Amino acid sequence: MQTPAVLSVPTAVPGSAPVAGTGTGADPNAALMQGALAAMQLMTQAHVQSNQRNASMTQQQAKLQATALQSQAQQLENLTNHLGNLGYEVGRAIASHPTQHSHTIQAALSHPNAVAGQSTDPRVLGSLTCEIPVGMSVPNFDCGPCAQAFQPQPNDKNTRRIDEATHQIIQRALPDSVKTRHDAAHTSGAVLPVSDCLDGFVHVIETEVDKRHHIVRKFFWHPSLGTGCIACSGFMLQPNIQERDFARCAPHLENLDPSTVRMFHNNLCRVAHDHGIYMPAHEEFRPEETFSRIECGDSRTACVPKFCQSQVQRWEAIIHHHLKRDEVIPSSHPQANEIKHKPNGYEALTLLICPCHPGFAENGILIKPHKHKHKHKTLPSSVQQGHGPIRSLV
Repeated sequence: MQTPAVLSVPTAVPGSAPVAGTGTGADPNAALMQGALAAMQLMTQAHVQSNQRNASMTQQQAKLQATALQSQAQQLENLTNHLGNLGYEVGRAIASHPTQHSHTIQAALSHPNAVAGQSTDPRVLGSLTCEIPVGMSVPNFDCGPCAQAFQPQPNDKNTRRIDEATHQIIQRALPDSVKTRHDAAHTSGAVLPVSDCLDGFVHVIETEVDKRHHIVRKFFWHPSLGTGCIACSGFMLQPNIQERDFARCAPHLENLDPSTVRMFHNNLCRVAHDHGIYMPAHEEFRPEETFSRIECGDSRTACVPKFCQSQVQRWEAIIHHHLKRDEVIPSSHPQANEIKHKPNGYEALTLLICPCHPGFAENGILIKPHKHKHKHKTLPSSVQQGHGPIRSLV
């Protein structure tokens, strides 16, 4: 920084009288004015230099921003060109290799509980986005990640359930036989033939990529359902058991009228499946079926998938715990005491339903002997004397 020049200040004002005294003495006012002018000049020069530095920095920042914008524009242009080329190549590949069927469902499935090992690629066997389910007995398919998708995690506050979005997507892609049963279960007053429930669901599964088979099962399972499934009753079996909520929501049987018993069982079946507890449908109760053992597997007679085997004993205990509670079953039931002391909940449920079920000949309620059975009326005298035709009056 250069030192500013100091302006010379006259020692005497023109026209004034010369300073009295001897010698040439300096004026204090002139020296003070000279110092003030020098300070003002220094401050002005400092401000000018500061403004110059600020202007230089602003220009450099503007140049850097312009360079960054130009670089981003160049990257966007390159990305647009690459996407255009990719779309062209994909279009050419689709046109040259047309597919006969579509593996994807109507809406994209973004599964909130997806874990490592679950694929969303529709070209992979057992993909979450594949409409056709995969066979559970396929050796090269691991259903472990699908079964672990809904398992409770350490930081979970609530039990994991099949969310509404997943259920709606799967529901739109259900096979016809499964959808018919599912809609009837959720429609009040709808009744299907017993054979539709006993014969099971007929649907298609994949055993290899693009290789399918028709099967008959009493349940419908898809990889996106985890350990849940759609049972033969048409209700969605949730993947996790919620025992407390089930005990609070389960209904009570008011009387032993057959229609009331059927409605009670349907409500109990719906609540049980909604809380992760399997229960057979009302149409499945037959004299030859005791439900002492719930079969789990991938066979035609299996009720639930094979990974539900570890939950069967807990299901039995929960059902029995509910049926033995006071006021759940009327005391007028012919087997009320036996139901309360039956440790297997499914056998206790069979004892409850059988006396009021139309499929049992010896139910004691629906079928009763006629009051005039084995009683004959006396024939009229005209008939006894042979003056009239003989007609049965039994």
